[in-house]
Amino acid sequence: MSEWRNWSGSVVAAPFDGFVVAVNVNPTPLSPVGVRWNDDPKSAAWAFPLRTTTHTTYLSPTELPMLMVPEVRRVAILLDAIPDDERGDLEIFGSTQTGQTSQVSRVQLLGIDDRMTTVKLAWSAHEARQTVVSRIPLDRVTSVWQSGERRWTIGVNGWIGENGDRLIFVAK
Repeated sequence: MSEWRNWSGSVVAAPFDGFVVAVNVNPTPLSPVGVRWNDDPKSAAWAFPLRTTTHTTYLSPTELPMLMVPEVRRVAILLDAIPDDERGDLEIFGSTQTGQTSQVSRVQLLGIDDRMTTVKLAWSAHEARQTVVSRIPLDRVTSVWQSGERRWTIGVNGWIGENGDRLIFVAK
């Protein structure tokens, strides 16, 4: 049996003779990364791991086309890069094809769903006594930027506004 060191530096016995190779792959907005599971050319098997925040999920073949769009991956990575302690007071700016603009403040970023289709937000209306949870399609988010110290802004393609105790988003 071979021995190797794990991340903590302790020695672990490997159940085989040979080498253990560890590869750290950082998130990339360019495209999914495929991993070949076997060397048999007649039945090549591939997996597509997707890093979502601190977890890894495996994409099905029907989910791959969505991630071929680098803009969606870029936005997901930018949203995920907002520090946890700065996700509580965001602004959202929207714009439509006719040039109409909209703005909503006091929005909290709750996260991106596991399949990267929507961004989940919480919003507290002036009149409402409860927090309203809303979702915006991830492909309608155009940009994410730090607009001040500990202040973030999300740009969306469409109109966003308050209607009583509801947050309404109309896609462009």
